[in-house]
This record gives sequence, structure tokens and C-alpha cells, in this order.
Amino acid sequence: MGTVYYRQKTKIVFLFLVCFSQLTGAMTKVGYNNIEIGDKFDVIEECAGKPYRICSKGEDTYEYEYVEKIVFTDKTNVTVNHYYFIVSNGIVVGKRFKIERSPAYNMIYQEDPNIYSY
Repeated sequence: MGTVYYRQKTKIVFLFLVCFSQLTGAMTKVGYNNIEIGDKFDVIEECAGKPYRICSKGEDTYEYEYVEKIVFTDKTNVTVNHYYFIVSNGIVVGKRFKIERSPAYNMIYQEDPNIYSY
């Protein structure tokens, strides 16, 4: 009885966090971490909003991508978090996370160190 009650309470808190992230405009790391394999995706989409991109992966299987852009105070350091959910027949069957950071060099004053100069 206690485990079922705890699980229901956790789901309510999770849905609140996902809905709150919608008010802030994007999926967040907290919302992503609370989504579990087996959750219904329509509830997540209802709270988190439309995904940034949807890619078909085959029969009734899609990859939904949400993007969270984090800009620091100096506006030169930008991190972009990509949250991916694999959804089959409306159920989350997989998920992954990718971090994209701005280059460590200043593109205005330095040449790209990864390109050969002849």
C-alpha cells in the first residue's frame, strides 16, 4: 500500500514539475530525469508542449526532441541541452540526453584551431 501511494505521489510531483517547465518555456533536466520508460507520452507532451523536432524511426515509433538553451550572464558561454524520447505506440520506450557547448575559443579574435592553416 505504501509503495503504490508513494509512486502516485511521485507522479503528481513529476507532472507538476513538467507543467512548471512549460511555464518557463522548455523541458528541463529535472523534468527529463523524472520521465520513466513506460510513461505515456501524450501526458508529457500536454505539459511540456510541442517538441522541437519529431523524427520517424519506423512503424509507430518516433523520436521526439526537446531543446533547452542555457545562457550564462556574460552571454558568451552557451550550453544547449537536447532531450530525446523514443516513443512507440504512445509509450516512452527509450530516452537519451546530449549536451552541446559553445566553442572554447573566441571566434571573433581567433581562427578555428581545428582547421589547418597553410
